[in-house]
Amino acid sequence: MNKIFFSIIVVILPYISDSQTVNFSNNEKLSYVGAYSLGFIYTEVADVTIQLEKLAAANQYRVRGNGKTHKFYDKVFKVRDYYETRFETIPFRSLFFYRNIDEGGYTMQNKYFFDWTGKNVNGQMQKRQDEPVPYSLAMSSDKNYSDVLTCFYNFRNQDFTNILKGKTFSFYFILDNEFYSIQCVYIGKEVRKEKKLKAKVNCIKFSFEVVAGEVFTGKEKITVWLSDDPNHVPVEFEFPIRIGRMRAYLQGYENLKFPLNIVQE
Repeated sequence: MNKIFFSIIVVILPYISDSQTVNFSNNEKLSYVGAYSLGFIYTEVADVTIQLEKLAAANQYRVRGNGKTHKFYDKVFKVRDYYETRFETIPFRSLFFYRNIDEGGYTMQNKYFFDWTGKNVNGQMQKRQDEPVPYSLAMSSDKNYSDVLTCFYNFRNQDFTNILKGKTFSFYFILDNEFYSIQCVYIGKEVRKEKKLKAKVNCIKFSFEVVAGEVFTGKEKITVWLSDDPNHVPVEFEFPIRIGRMRAYLQGYENLKFPLNIVQE
């Protein structure tokens, strides 16, 4: 289930900029709960935490993401996922990415380094107990590709102040050892009632294309609500999968740079 969650983060993706300011602070921490449904009732099955750390190097950050199924669902399909990335913000781009997943007994490690001088991504992938397989991918000279977690923070860092309904964005990213591109459309503003936060949150709403694979057929759309404030925190996700539907809710946050846009009643 956590692989699905991080796949959603992938489709938030990078809208690369050279912004010299960021809308997140050191030690920002976000936690989510993932819920699954075959009908109308959603059952909480997994937790995901994502934490950011400012590095000693100027304008560089490290982000760690951990995902795991709840203890009861470990008996059905145990998941333990770990993601890590390092990126810089001037310009905003990936430097290093690492993933170590264990999902129902299927294991994989994947890492890559971004060589922006040579416009290459160099990495390796190791599935189960197989030998690591190295690879090198040449990046297009006119596109800046990113990794999963850098996508998450870069997209949040965009200025949506004057965005118009129907505006479309095109994004470019690397997943495993392939390059992809998708589009998203801005839908509008919406107030979301979040039970986990015990509050209503003013949000901006987007619809994203997906990459066909084990989770998606390629025809689905993912709806994402970001907080309508300078943080642009993902508050909620909703999307169909091959069997059933998934939702992910923000259930906790620490050290946000700006106040969350809570509806005052």
